[in-house]
Amino acid sequence: MAEVATKRTVHPSWLGILGDPIRVRLLEQLGDGEEASTAELSESVKVSGAALRRHLEAMVLLGIAVERRGIRNGLSPGRPSVRYRLAPDVRERAARLLALLAEPLAG
Repeated sequence: MAEVATKRTVHPSWLGILGDPIRVRLLEQLGDGEEASTAELSESVKVSGAALRRHLEAMVLLGIAVERRGIRNGLSPGRPSVRYRLAPDVRERAARLLALLAEPLAG
């Protein structure tokens, strides 16, 4: 029996990431599995803090990233930082996707 090719479409959550170079960069930065704050991420993603938070919030809403509120330690002034990481079920798929995107289309 001949196999029937299934038509695959790109899930909208990936389009929300791949359509924006800042979000692709965030995907790369968070891909190592470590948590990072907006301050740490802003060192490599050169956008304003507000823009960075907006992109991270979108990634959280898409289920690509998760956030963890920091805990006040009583030593540092101000609010504790929010920490972000890729969602556990996304990390491996994101690594495969980024590896694929690093390859040339032709050749």
